[in-house]
Amino acid sequence: MSRQGEGQSFLNRPRAAKSKHWFWFSMLGVFIFGGFLIGFCYLIFYAGFLKVKSFDISGGRIADNVTLTSNLTVAALGENYPLSILGPDSLIFWYFSKSPVAPNLSLPSVSAIEKKVVIFQGKVEIAVRERQIVGFWCVNGNDCYGFDENGVAFSAAPLAEGALILRVSDDNARPLILGKSVLPQKIWFDNLMRVLKTIEAAGFSPTAVEIKDFALREWQLTDTTGLNFYFSFNFAPENLASVLQSLKQRFAEINLAYLDFRIPNRIYYK
Repeated sequence: MSRQGEGQSFLNRPRAAKSKHWFWFSMLGVFIFGGFLIGFCYLIFYAGFLKVKSFDISGGRIADNVTLTSNLTVAALGENYPLSILGPDSLIFWYFSKSPVAPNLSLPSVSAIEKKVVIFQGKVEIAVRERQIVGFWCVNGNDCYGFDENGVAFSAAPLAEGALILRVSDDNARPLILGKSVLPQKIWFDNLMRVLKTIEAAGFSPTAVEIKDFALREWQLTDTTGLNFYFSFNFAPENLASVLQSLKQRFAEINLAYLDFRIPNRIYYK
């Protein structure tokens, strides 16, 4: 072999050694990363200290805890993919997932949910806020349902009578669905509630509301004295509070039968 060939061979040896070293270092890195990945997966999927040990629910009175747990778990899994791959027994799933939104149809009585995860105790805490009954909404004669301030029907109720709680008689024959609005348009319910609150603040005591044919877009209110009020779903009368106070003073000695506010900026009475 010539001197030139020997020189080239000598120069190539460090390169070959360096390549071999990089190969083994790369293999070592792959093994370390693989071991870390396997260990991480084991911790996430199989380690006992990252498993849910207790699932506590508070605030539920209408719906039982078994039903709440089942439905909230299903809702949380559906809303948090791909975290749902970890499964509902994983603390990591509950810690990083969004708070489940109460499913209206399966949990109509629940309005809001808050979650808290205590990793070192293996505990998932769910605080449930249930809807509060504003009154009873009755359709088809005797089918009455409790509804909340947002107009959502959420529980079956007995036929409501008396002046202790507001009763709404709906003349439009149809089934009411728990978890759904009692009226076809939210603005209708908003206007109705705005008027009711104003009338109560003015010193009247509403006891019954009658919903007329939807085509008319009208509703009627009766207070404890037997005085009837007529309103349109299309609007809440402007300055209703001051108008009511003025009318109370003006007609204090007159036995009124009704007050009609169905036409904007007009009041009819008898």
